[in-house]
Amino acid sequence: MTATFLPLLRVSKYYDRRIVNVTSGLGQIDVAYSSTSEYSAKIWELPVYRSAAPGFCRTNFGGGQGVESAAEGVRPIVWAATEGSPKELFGKLVDDENTLVEFGW
Repeated sequence: MTATFLPLLRVSKYYDRRIVNVTSGLGQIDVAYSSTSEYSAKIWELPVYRSAAPGFCRTNFGGGQGVESAAEGVRPIVWAATEGSPKELFGKLVDDENTLVEFGW
């Protein structure tokens, strides 16, 4: 999906362009961020990419056993999509407490 939208974001005149990846926080994205990856070079040239982890939410996906409501879980996603400067957020994960965490797992 990022590859589809990246060309549109490149030509956009809007300063605050963003792609928000929603993740469990347990995944691995080091291939996209590898210094030798061609894909990485395309992402890093335009600082629009950030990730958000909603935490373990009570949804049907988790059998309703999460510790947070879906309304609470959406907060870091909305924050990553609407707050912070591109340079502040680029290459970071916004966790379920709205804390910025460096990639590198």
